[in-house]
Amino acid sequence: MCQHRTTPTSCSAYEQFKDRSSQHDLTYLRKVISRDLEAREIRDGEVTDYSYQESIEGWKQASDHFADMDMEWKYTDHSITKLKDDEWLASFYLSPVIEGEEAAPHLYFTYLS
Repeated sequence: MCQHRTTPTSCSAYEQFKDRSSQHDLTYLRKVISRDLEAREIRDGEVTDYSYQESIEGWKQASDHFADMDMEWKYTDHSITKLKDDEWLASFYLSPVIEGEEAAPHLYFTYLS
């Protein structure tokens, strides 16, 4: 999806983020998620805003919760919008697939630079 709308750098960062977060790589997530993060999730029509610390804690809770399950994250790209020469906004749906059953997706908005 990235190749037509973004620079190779932003596409690469986004694809790497999806890959590494799918591996529950908390060390990587702590490094790449901005400490100034202000993120938004929409789940079942409910909007939740959260910070860096809340994001890391959410990834940790998910990793712990799914640790003993046959589970993977399914990313469905929605859009990547160029904000400035080196800034992008990615929106995507994320849903857990647990033992082959896909749960309802949540909509996320993530800033890339």
